[in-house]
Amino acid sequence: MVKRVDVLRRLVLAIALLLSLGVMASISVDAAFVSCRADPLVFLSNGDTIKIVASMETPASNVKSINYVLHVPPGVSVTKVVYTGGPVAGKEALQVFGDAPANSYTTDTLVTTRTSGVQVTATTSLRGQRVSVSGFDRQTLSVTLQK
Repeated sequence: MVKRVDVLRRLVLAIALLLSLGVMASISVDAAFVSCRADPLVFLSNGDTIKIVASMETPASNVKSINYVLHVPPGVSVTKVVYTGGPVAGKEALQVFGDAPANSYTTDTLVTTRTSGVQVTATTSLRGQRVSVSGFDRQTLSVTLQK
């Protein structure tokens, strides 16, 4: 009888340990994919580099598209765009318009997700300046920077 109790006790402990490991593994996997971000670098003909960051409070699999519009001064053009890849690679698109005032840049960021109500933060950086605006998916988030 003593041996049977010891075996049962060990079996219960082993099952409890396995269950707790499974719960902890699922929590860490879910926590690792709660948010994602995209951050293309846009190199301009006047030597400026604009960094646009879109941070979404959702897994990358929920992101359908990320559309950026960059408004630059007339005569300034894009020489190169570097997309950083990652889990949202292939979901980003950039349009550029030469319709901004001199020494001014505006970015419009629009994130579309499969589910609605996802929090989004758009950040634009230029020469040490960094401005962020927050909102939700399916909402155009605009940031303007002055040189």
